[in-house]
Amino acid sequence: MHICYIADARSPIAKSWISYFVPRNHRVTIVSSYPCDHEEMPGTRVFEFPFALSSFSRQCHIDNDSHGSSVIRRVLSNLRGGRIQAASHYLRTWVAAFNVRRRAKVLTALIEDLQPDIVHAMRLPFDGFLAATALKHVPLVLSVWGNDFTLFANQNRKLAALTNSAMQRADGLHCDCNRDLNLGLARGFAVNKPWRVFPGNGGVQEFFFNAAPD
Repeated sequence: MHICYIADARSPIAKSWISYFVPRNHRVTIVSSYPCDHEEMPGTRVFEFPFALSSFSRQCHIDNDSHGSSVIRRVLSNLRGGRIQAASHYLRTWVAAFNVRRRAKVLTALIEDLQPDIVHAMRLPFDGFLAATALKHVPLVLSVWGNDFTLFANQNRKLAALTNSAMQRADGLHCDCNRDLNLGLARGFAVNKPWRVFPGNGGVQEFFFNAAPD
């Protein structure tokens, strides 16, 4: 099976999920929403697909290795805290919400070229929003974590609409708590579609999980 993940490929959670399928003779492609080290996930094909302000991460990395990096580190440290962090978060969500449709056209062409059997978007904002808008025919699984619904979906009307559209488009839903399943159903996910509730932030680990009948 050809599985395409749309995720932040730097994430330990994403790596834990994806690494389970690589040695099992699946063809695995990663469309990373952030710049990443392609060598960190051996056995996969990685495409960088920066979205909204995530492309800034690459420039920060380049600048951080250059002359005057201590100044850059101080600036970035300040950006991570207090009011500046809140303003940065607000700006990113606003930009991303209006960036979805434009970037979705590019992702549509990429997915049609890759022709995966299934696409798994590993979080709702903004990978899931983008995948749900871009995918036309390929089955789509969405994972929902943490405050995907309780924070992001309620920030503004545009994000609420993207959330509802993603739930209606999804062919399968993975949540790590029953509350998120109920919120997903309330936002348009059809109860007759496949869904599962189980902890997944450690990825697929056979030490904890055993295969069960379908």
